[in-house]
Amino acid sequence: LARSPEGCGHAAMVDLLQAHLKDTGAKIMRQECKAAAETLQLVRQLIQERLLCDELLEKSFESDRRFANAVQSCFEHVLNSHQGTPEFLSLYLDAMLRKDLRAKSDEEVEQEIDRAMTLFRYLNDKDVFEKYYKQQLAKRLLSLGGSRGGGGAKEEHEKMVILKLKTECGYQFTSKLESMFNDIRTSQDTMASFKEQDEGATGGVEVGVQVLTTGSWPTQPPEAAGVWQIPKALQGCCERFEAFYLKTHSGRKLTWQTNMGHGEVRAVFGGGSGGEGSAQRRHELSVSTVQICVLMLFNERATWRYEDIR
Repeated sequence: LARSPEGCGHAAMVDLLQAHLKDTGAKIMRQECKAAAETLQLVRQLIQERLLCDELLEKSFESDRRFANAVQSCFEHVLNSHQGTPEFLSLYLDAMLRKDLRAKSDEEVEQEIDRAMTLFRYLNDKDVFEKYYKQQLAKRLLSLGGSRGGGGAKEEHEKMVILKLKTECGYQFTSKLESMFNDIRTSQDTMASFKEQDEGATGGVEVGVQVLTTGSWPTQPPEAAGVWQIPKALQGCCERFEAFYLKTHSGRKLTWQTNMGHGEVRAVFGGGSGGEGSAQRRHELSVSTVQICVLMLFNERATWRYEDIR
């Protein structure tokens, strides 16, 4: 091709490569993504197509800049042809950080993240990606933040993604994401101090509070999230924590975001009417804080009308 008159062979091959990549990319992006598994599969196909292009550029085109530019142009076109791509990529990273990286070495983890970041570079709507990523990061951090010392390897993987986003887009892009990490670390120290002071006063309830900075987290105002009355069994813990926190942080205001919390409830079912099949069954339920508010109402009486619960 290089020996063709005026290099026209290269130009013809570049045109063919672009046509192929745009056609293949369009087929991938036309797939329906009604379920999470379909979304993850779509992103995996894009990553595999990009890996194939890398191999093609190295082995067949000797890393020629004209072909490399054609590949970049085509992937930018394909990824920005669908308005849902930023959300798809965010969901892919969310699934990967939640479970898919647990059995991998550090080198394999970084390789997987780098492949996703390659697609991220092509996005025009990086701010849209950041919105979705922040929502999913919040859920992951709140699930990791309950134990002293954080989430070990998972936390390191989260920090790796933040660092790569910071390298790509600058400090301003990741400042709120880094603030979320700082809140979790500070909350762990705060809870350790609170438990030392509050030891023996829990009444059988173990509580963990994460103090989140307004503006950094994707929180909702109470009127949008819904106002839920904290169960009586938890009110004492909450009031003691508020008094403890505000004593050392004067001038601040705490607003409980029950829609963002989670916990475990020990429940006993059956055993009320006698007869066959009436033996008590004990279960531990992993539920949201709002669900805890509803479930604990049934400690007061066995039946509630939906209107009364609301």
